[in-house]
Amino acid sequence: MALLEAAVNSFGADQVFLTDLNSDRIGREEYGVKVLDGSRDTENLVQNADFILATGSTIVNSTADNLIYLFQKYDKLFAFYGNTISGPAYLLDLSHICFYGHS
Repeated sequence: MALLEAAVNSFGADQVFLTDLNSDRIGREEYGVKVLDGSRDTENLVQNADFILATGSTIVNSTADNLIYLFQKYDKLFAFYGNTISGPAYLLDLSHICFYGHS
């Protein structure tokens, strides 16, 4: 949630979008940002985004392939974040940020 809070503080809630697959979170508001349905709203958001920061857990829940496809389809700048994606991102040459990684 720290990333969401920082993004909202930097860009404003009207410029930040958040999706989730968890039905308990969809429709809720967090830091002034409505949580959208990741299974339904993702392509539209990717199409209209300037930059996408996607959780690395997408590699575990089998949604990363579709995200990568959409990023390429719409020629979007993106980065995955978190330690879950670090190894796969390195092997697949994907842009990623890991705050706990070591070189």
